[in-house]
Amino acid sequence: VLTAKVMDYRLRVRSKPSLRGRIVGHLPKGAEVLILKKSKKMKIRLGRRYNTGYWYKISWEKTDDTTSRSTKVIGWVWGKYLTFSTND
Repeated sequence: VLTAKVMDYRLRVRSKPSLRGRIVGHLPKGAEVLILKKSKKMKIRLGRRYNTGYWYKISWEKTDDTTSRSTKVIGWVWGKYLTFSTND
């Protein structure tokens, strides 16, 4: 099982592996996500620079402490903002 930790504040989760994908949620810095899939190598423009890398389809479950309700977010994030680890 491959997991990753979010390294950016309010990371956008998109409906498809593209900057044009609809934003379906945001992840807080430090959130632990489950990696479901990896895109082919792509080039995207971030600010004035082009970056080559991968989009990752992730799953993240958030539990509201006051209501104990759980919300699941599934979508795509740019890999530059993740650090990876493996759990055996």
